[in-house]
Amino acid sequence: LSEAFEIENVTEEAVKDVSSFIPLPKIEADQKMKNDVLNGRELSIKTEYDTILIVENNIALAVYKKTGESTFKCERGLW
Repeated sequence: LSEAFEIENVTEEAVKDVSSFIPLPKIEADQKMKNDVLNGRELSIKTEYDTILIVENNIALAVYKKTGESTFKCERGLW
C-alpha cells in the first residue's frame, strides 16, 4: 500500500508501465521486433525461458509463450 496511488492522482503515465508488475523475464524489442509484436507475429528468440515479457524502453508490449525450440507466439498484447 505504500506505493499505491490516490485515484485523483492517477495519470496515464502512472499506469502506462505495467512491466514492473509482471514477474516474467524481459526481452527488449528493437524496431523490427516491435513491429512484429504489434502485428501479433511469431518471434524467434533463443532463451531458456518458456514465457517472456517483450518490452520497449521498459514499457510492456506483450507476453509471449514458447511453442517450439526458439519459436514464441503472442499470449497477450499489452499495448
